[in-house]
Amino acid sequence: MIKVSACVIVKNEAGNIQRWLNCVRRLADEIVVVDTGSTDETIRLAEQGGARVVPFLWRDDFAAAKNFALDQVHGEWVIFLDADEYFSPATIDRVLPAIAHFHPQRRIVGLVTRWINFDADDHNRFISAGCQIRIFRNQKTLRYQGKIHEALANLVKGSERQMQLVPEIEIYHTGYTAHLMRGKYKRNLQLLEQTTQKKLHPTEYVYFMNCYEGLEDYEKSLLYAEKAIATGERFVGLETDADAGRITALVRLHRPAAEVNQAIDAAIRRFPDQTEFYFRKGFFCYDEKDYIGAETALQEGLRHQATTKEKLAQCMADNTQRYLPSVYLYLGKIARLQLQLAKAMEYFIQGLQTDRYNVSLLQALLDGLKEQEPVDVIQVLNSLYNKEKDAVFLTEILARRHSGPVYLYYSRQQHKDRDAAEDAWAVGQPQAAVMDMTAFLDSWYRLGIWSALRGGWKEDVSLSLLLPSSYQLAWQELKDGGKITQGIAQAVRRMASGAGHLPLVSILIPTYNRPELFEATLRSALAQTYLNFEVIVCDNSTDDRTEQLIPAYETDCRLRYIRNRGAKTKAANFQPFAELAHGELLQWCMDDDILAKDKLTKMVICLMQHPEVKLVTSQRGFIDAKGKSLPQIQNEFLQIKDEYGIFNGTDVGRMTLMTANNFLGEPSAVLFRRKDLFHHYWQADCRGYKAISDVVMWLELLEQGDCAIFREPLSWYRRHAGQEGQRQEVVLLSRVEWIRLVEEYHRRGVFVDSKADYKSALAHLYADSVNMRGLLPSVTEPLRHTYSEYMRRIENALQQE
Repeated sequence: MIKVSACVIVKNEAGNIQRWLNCVRRLADEIVVVDTGSTDETIRLAEQGGARVVPFLWRDDFAAAKNFALDQVHGEWVIFLDADEYFSPATIDRVLPAIAHFHPQRRIVGLVTRWINFDADDHNRFISAGCQIRIFRNQKTLRYQGKIHEALANLVKGSERQMQLVPEIEIYHTGYTAHLMRGKYKRNLQLLEQTTQKKLHPTEYVYFMNCYEGLEDYEKSLLYAEKAIATGERFVGLETDADAGRITALVRLHRPAAEVNQAIDAAIRRFPDQTEFYFRKGFFCYDEKDYIGAETALQEGLRHQATTKEKLAQCMADNTQRYLPSVYLYLGKIARLQLQLAKAMEYFIQGLQTDRYNVSLLQALLDGLKEQEPVDVIQVLNSLYNKEKDAVFLTEILARRHSGPVYLYYSRQQHKDRDAAEDAWAVGQPQAAVMDMTAFLDSWYRLGIWSALRGGWKEDVSLSLLLPSSYQLAWQELKDGGKITQGIAQAVRRMASGAGHLPLVSILIPTYNRPELFEATLRSALAQTYLNFEVIVCDNSTDDRTEQLIPAYETDCRLRYIRNRGAKTKAANFQPFAELAHGELLQWCMDDDILAKDKLTKMVICLMQHPEVKLVTSQRGFIDAKGKSLPQIQNEFLQIKDEYGIFNGTDVGRMTLMTANNFLGEPSAVLFRRKDLFHHYWQADCRGYKAISDVVMWLELLEQGDCAIFREPLSWYRRHAGQEGQRQEVVLLSRVEWIRLVEEYHRRGVFVDSKADYKSALAHLYADSVNMRGLLPSVTEPLRHTYSEYMRRIENALQQE
């Protein structure tokens, strides 16, 4: 009988080791775990699971650790899975028969199997696939080489020994899960820099490229991608990485479209059978509004899927499945633009069949089903989802869309007490939702008072932050008399029963190195007279001054503070809001702005009373760096006689583009419904716009409905030298983006659909170039060149009849 050994090197793998043990126990006669310095439960779990644990002093060398592990095993064949790898349930029973089949064939020393990467943080979403050697003979001539990205090598040169491809065996790998990757990229980069000689091996170009791409340093990522491509080599298992990395870097660096297309076409020429690059071309064409080119490229990519088996035979990486959800989403959107609604629905369903937890696809499907009867919608969803296991996911999406009976159907599948307010809001009864939310908040106030009387609140000021003015007197009386009333006891029992709700409004405050201004902003957010809200702070400051302010407010249950140390960019600091925000209404609040205390009260009521309104704002208020009021700039375009006025969204959108003026206000000025917006500000560069991304949001909302504007300021925009918008580079970039925005909406026939309006808008921007001339010498050459090119394009457009 063939003896099989399983081994692994580990460090702090308590979260994975049990699954690894469960996998290899079915296959191995001997199990060896080499520990390189675990401080968690890994060693105990491994020993309990029947493994022999051997310590190894880590010395920044993966090959050395793995070769040490090989020296510890005695089987004829070795299974060397990483701790975050396991054989798929469907193929694990094929492992031992494969070993038995190839064991007599002495020239075959190892088996190459399928290797599939999943994101365990995202419903096991497919990331990529390739081939790896994890099963091989236990021979002294087979050892690992390379301190990082170690590979199994045959030490006997010129021998006829071979590795045999066995694609019917699959290994699942979860080590590329999103929350782990940034740390891995940093570690890998450090190891690469330690081992690098004067002349890099061609594969090291790809490794450096991947690290810099993961760390969002796209300039360096592009540099190493081009170096790798220049070698002309094709790297087994990494064949397409360099071309894919170059395309990604060019897109993220916002290089000209011609340059990106040239890189994509070059990749297609190098790898004509690689589906990935046809898909990448389709995505880029779509983003550039070339819908015909996008559809052609995406369909061509789908036709090339037939080459998958050939790629496997050549041990080439295959990322097709990773792109399929987006492929079907884009094709569905294109079909919808062509008014082929049935075809669009087919694409959305196909996409969800490849990734049923893709929120964008599900939202697109629900948009297409909104005119259907609830029973028909439920039938479609039940064909894609498990109505009980997926109920939480479905209700989270449906609740944002007021999906009525469909929402209630899946809410009841959760087998738990439902939130009456959430149910009411989901079926389009906001007044009932507000009444229940008010009752819930009332119970929180009573619980706070009760907790304070029992000693749970150390300072009265903490409770005062939570209580509205109407409760201050009651709190004082209870504190003086020391009585716990029956009403408070009932509220406590209600809280103990687990009743809960989501806040209606999320106030989102990103902050970076502005503690002295941030605290005033935070106080204005917490001082709102409207009660049903949460405040979320994402802080990626380079020092701890802002964090040191938070303890004074941490007893306020409405506040959540996230120290976002890993975020090196604005986009990275904004991104957590997408998951953290619970509110149906979103209120951005920049860390140097101030909200009026009744801002939410007035704006929430306005949105509830006017469902046709998609955003509500106010006349703009301004303060200086010290908080002193500056002269108010009256809106010269809109006359508001009452407390607020409601204006046609098309008219306001047209006016915005014709004047290149964001009179609707900065992010802190506006309140809107989360469900109405697709390109959210937490993406930091909405649709590729950076300097005027707030304008892009407002226009997207105005495409769907009207806007309400209050006559008096309800927020104050702080003008000071430290603002990003005051930088000359940003000012000039904003002019470029206004031009792009006018051109985009004219091409789409929205807001500036007539030729006369289009020329008038361009003429306004061209006249502004006089003011921009003084900025040109002080900005970067690429931006200066881009602006000059746009000016020439405007000249040509204005000269045409």
